[in-house]
Amino acid sequence: MPPDVWEDLEGTYYAGAGLADNREALFGTIALFRRAASNVAAGRGYAYPRDLDRRVTAYVRAVKGLDPGGR
Repeated sequence: MPPDVWEDLEGTYYAGAGLADNREALFGTIALFRRAASNVAAGRGYAYPRDLDRRVTAYVRAVKGLDPGGR
């Protein structure tokens, strides 16, 4: 595994207990998955579903804006 990918992967595990830290780790995981999945798709001759990625990421960003207390 390339060192930069390993570093990105490690960053998804050391989030801490805070909500903001966990959200940052979640978005790091999404970005890492996007990068890996795009590379695999390209290597296998498939198109990466960029529109689906965009919509899912937008949904997660919208959820991020919700009040954690449910108010």
